[in-house]
Amino acid sequence: MTQSAKRRASTDGEPVRVLGRGLRAAKGVHLTLRTLRDATGKTQVDVAQQSQIDQADVSRLEARSDFEDCQVATLRRYVEALGGSFELVAQFGDKRISIVGIHNQPARPANKALQQTGPSRRLRRRSGARS
Repeated sequence: MTQSAKRRASTDGEPVRVLGRGLRAAKGVHLTLRTLRDATGKTQVDVAQQSQIDQADVSRLEARSDFEDCQVATLRRYVEALGGSFELVAQFGDKRISIVGIHNQPARPANKALQQTGPSRRLRRRSGARS
């Protein structure tokens, strides 16, 4: 058995190509920031320049064991410097929900039931009942 066949056989699930650079991993990919940066072929200096984060801070960010007190903006700038886009996802059981800011949501038509019971209709009812 070839080395690549052994690697493919050892992964759980179908392997997927990550970043188009030959890095293969099972679905549900979990990578460290450093592994992600290495896979893009960028250096810490490259990331620091593109993200406007000090190189020493890039190093500290990559060395973290968790991101509990890390700012979302910092992670977003780091990922964007690698050429990616950052997405915040909440997981509820097997459901994964992308969390977006209020300005990133597509406009939705207003609910007609809410329009009918809105304040303007209540005011019309009150003024009509008094007349």
